[in-house]
Amino acid sequence: MKRRSLRLAPLLLVALASACVSGGVFHPSATGRSMTDGETIGEASHPAAGAGTPTSVRTLLSVGCQSGRLTVRTNMEEIIAGIDCAKDQPAARYQPFLGQIVAITYTSGRLRFENPTAGTIEVPVQQAKVYKSDATP
Repeated sequence: MKRRSLRLAPLLLVALASACVSGGVFHPSATGRSMTDGETIGEASHPAAGAGTPTSVRTLLSVGCQSGRLTVRTNMEEIIAGIDCAKDQPAARYQPFLGQIVAITYTSGRLRFENPTAGTIEVPVQQAKVYKSDATP
């Protein structure tokens, strides 16, 4: 029995390490859910003056692509979707949206990012999942 548990220990460490990003800033929930076709997260406009901070406002914190996975991080969640990283250039493509209020819509196998100033971009993806987090900008 001890031998078996020793073999599982590295797997448990990998699972725990993948559950959060270093630095203690982003901690996704243990389980995500698939985004539904036509689902939008966030709003593309700024909240009205004196309206407080609506829960629907999202700020895009980062976008990355590695090992066939696009990872989109907002102040409230992380979206992970399958993508061909060789065809996607996150650094240049998403730069105008970083730190901005965004609406992210999943429709017909595409993620659409919208911001009144930065504009709109669409990215073909496969099976987008969303994970809630306690990320802070």
